[in-house]
Order: sequence, then structure tokens, then C-alpha cells
Amino acid sequence: MSINDLVQGKKLKVLIVYEGKRPNWACMELINELKVRGTTTIVLPVTRITAAINFEKAFFTSKLSLDDISGVLLRSIGLILTDDQFMRRTSLFKHMEKNGIPVMNPIDGLRKARDKYMSLCILSRHKIPVPQTIITEDLVTAYQAVTRLKVAVIKPLIGSRGFGSVKVEDPDVAFRIMKTILSFGQTLYVQEYIPKKNDRDIRAFVVGDSVIASMYRYAPVNSWKTNVAQGAKTEPCKLTDELTELAIKVTKILNLWYSGVDIVEGENGPFVLEVNGAPDWRGLREATGVNPAPFIVSYLISRAKK
Repeated sequence: MSINDLVQGKKLKVLIVYEGKRPNWACMELINELKVRGTTTIVLPVTRITAAINFEKAFFTSKLSLDDISGVLLRSIGLILTDDQFMRRTSLFKHMEKNGIPVMNPIDGLRKARDKYMSLCILSRHKIPVPQTIITEDLVTAYQAVTRLKVAVIKPLIGSRGFGSVKVEDPDVAFRIMKTILSFGQTLYVQEYIPKKNDRDIRAFVVGDSVIASMYRYAPVNSWKTNVAQGAKTEPCKLTDELTELAIKVTKILNLWYSGVDIVEGENGPFVLEVNGAPDWRGLREATGVNPAPFIVSYLISRAKK
């Protein structure tokens, strides 16, 4: 990264939006990177941000105006408990975009990536290889799908880090699991299990038009999950031109400015499992030595409202 990249951003004001009681590790990496550049940084949970129509200010908190921010690093829209919260928060960032404030990732792209159903639907329509998947609220249909697939993964429709995902081979065990899920008013998301070459998958980290780093993630002993949060071991991965092109392509299809693309090497070629629109990168940085924060900040600055 050039000296100009580091200096650029001094006169800008960037809002970082996070989830929880305090910013997590990835947010702190972004905050530190902005400090290095001398960029004015505001850090807020989404619940603190107010929007207004036909008022003197469009965006503000109880203590400061946000109308003059140059851009937003949107790490999370927070824990969603109601339809009202979801609509307000997604509309808030669309409102900011309509007012000329760039949001990274754009809210439409972040919504698509967060929804496994819609993201795979879109990717499939663009001829991207993705696993066979059933999304339903009908127990019999889901049971028949597991029977047909032989080995399946039951996942939360919205979730990350592998939490809540269950691999099943016995349709009757799947039946009991899925019946319980339905009893809590949840949707059934049943996906073909793609056997992983060497018990590993690939996380490619894309920013803009480039894959800045990638790593192999190896499942722990006696586990099938390759998420770092589930104890996966990592090592650097040099992507082929084909996989590099694939990772960049799916990021653009979903209208994301940066992403973590999960790819599995199947017997019949690569499959895209998921695309994360707010990826963490602690494991990636430890495995590759590459810190995505400067790349993310530089990309936002290149799009910032001057």
C-alpha cells in the first residue's frame, strides 16, 4: 500500500456501525486503521442512530449530527428481534445511500448475503455452482429431500460461523431435528453435503476487484465443520486463476464491495457454499499475514463523499 493511500482520508469522517455492547476485534482493526490515516471516526451501534424526513438534520444521535459523514463501514445491522427493527435498520442505510453517503457494504448486497436462500438463488441464476438446496416450512417435503440427498446439512437461514448447522445421514434423525425447528417458527434450510477434499474448504477474501488473501480451513478431528470459530486449522492458500475469478465474480453479483467467499473443492469442480458480507478475518490474518483493514478502508475512501 502506497504512502498516498495512508495519507488519503485525513479530511474525511467515517461512521463505523457495530453490533453488541462494544466493537468487536474486526471493528477495532478498522478503527485503528482509520486512526493511522488521521480520519475522523465515529463508532456507534445501529440503535443509537436516528433518521428524519423533512427535519433540519437527516441523520443524528442525541449528541451529534451525522449528515456530514463521508462514508459508513457497516459491520452489522444488529440483533433483529422484530420486523419493525429489520425494516427500520435496512431502510436507514438505504436512506443514507440515497443521500449520497456510501455504505460499505451496500445495504442491498449485505441483505442478500445475509439471506442464504436469496444469495444462493441469485448465484444459481448466474450459473455459479452451488449445492442443491431445499427451503421449506413443510416437514414432509424436507424429509423427502434428506432421503434423496443421502447426506445433508440442516442450517439456519440466517447465521454464521457454523453455529446451528447439523450434518445428517439418517432421515429419521433429520425428521426429529426439523420438527423441532418448525416448532419454534423457523424455516427449514436443507442442503446437499459436498464432501470436502482433504477435509478442507477455502475462504477467499475479496476487496473490490481483487482477492487480497485466501486460506485453507481444515476441519478439526472428529468434526466436519471448517469454520475457524469451530476450531478449524488454517494455512495460506494460493488460489488458481479459476477460483480467483469465481470469488470476485460472486462478490460482484451480490453487489458487495468486500466479502468472504467460502468455496469447497468437490469431485466435479468447485462449489460456492456461502458469501459473507461482513466477514471477520482474525484467522485469515494469522494464516496469511495479510490484514484486510487497510484494503477495506482504502476502498471506502475511494468511494467516499468528499
